[in-house]
Amino acid sequence: MFVGKGQFTNPVSGVSYTANTTYGSGSQVGNYFCVSNDTTQSVVVTGLNPDSLYSIYVLEYNGIRGQSDENYNVTNIPTNTTR
Repeated sequence: MFVGKGQFTNPVSGVSYTANTTYGSGSQVGNYFCVSNDTTQSVVVTGLNPDSLYSIYVLEYNGIRGQSDENYNVTNIPTNTTR
C-alpha cells in the first residue's frame, strides 16, 4: 500500500517482509509498505490521511512466511486505488 498512484516495485523472492497495519510501519518495498502478510480476508489499516489517495496491491506467494523462502507471484497483480 502507498500514497498516490505509481509504479509497483516487485518484492524480492526469498525475502520475508514484516507486516504492520499502521501505515508506514511495515517493511518497505520500493515506495510501498507491507500491511498484511497472511491469509486474512480483510485488514483494517490505521494511520491513513483521509485526504490522500492510496494504491493497494495484493500478491500471493508460496513458501513459509518468515523463513525467507517466499516465492512471490508477480504476474497479473490485482490493484485498487481508493480514498
